[in-house]
Amino acid sequence: MVNSYSKKEFQQDLKKLAKLINDFPKTTQAGGKRSKDGKLVKMRTFEVVKVDGKNVKPHGNYQIKEDSKVGPEVAATKAAKMMCRKIKKNGGKHTECQGKTLVIREKTSGSAHKHFGPYELVVEQLTPKESQARTDALRKLTEKRLKKEGKSAKEAQKVTSKLAKVTHRVVAKIMRK
Repeated sequence: MVNSYSKKEFQQDLKKLAKLINDFPKTTQAGGKRSKDGKLVKMRTFEVVKVDGKNVKPHGNYQIKEDSKVGPEVAATKAAKMMCRKIKKNGGKHTECQGKTLVIREKTSGSAHKHFGPYELVVEQLTPKESQARTDALRKLTEKRLKKEGKSAKEAQKVTSKLAKVTHRVVAKIMRK
């Protein structure tokens, strides 16, 4: 006995297939940053290529949102903070960052890889009130992150109590010629 496949069954199967195709996600990108609602956030990526006018091996991966109103200056500020952090970690002081210049290059896939800058690093001393507010905010964020990672409240508090007091603000400002 042979079962036949009727036109009606064929049409039903076509409708099911069409529904599967329409329900399939339009974007197939798996990686990248996503917002809280799951939508893909387009980012631009930059790297440092010059420090104090001297070419350096390109380094860093400083990202900003593609629709950022300020643009590459945000990435330059991130690079400046990282540079000052490294200087301080190696026994230096914040004042050693003051006046340094850097040039960044966009390395976003599909971009023209344009250079931006030079940006001058400006280190500002915070007032005691600002310093206390920033230190408290840093401790709160760190404690929240540690709790999320599964640390106990006591362990998180122990780590946050060792955090250094925030005393300076580092900003990269474009140099005008």
